Amino acid sequence: MREPRDPDRIKPFMKKVKLLWKKRPDMRFFQLMQWIELRAHQKYGGDVFFYEEDRTEEILDQLLAE
Repeated sequence: MREPRDPDRIKPFMKKVKLLWKKRPDMRFFQLMQWIELRAHQKYGGDVFFYEEDRTEEILDQLLAE
């Protein structure tokens, strides 16, 4: 059995989502999620459903830097 994920990872991850959404306030929530998903898939391929947060966080960091 694997170790449970650390719930403390959620707040810093969601902070980045919030910052990104503030940069793109005209996007609806699921438009934002779809955009993040598209960029993650372009970078890593495969099914983003199975990505861990660290991989998605790299995408968030890149989008925030643009």
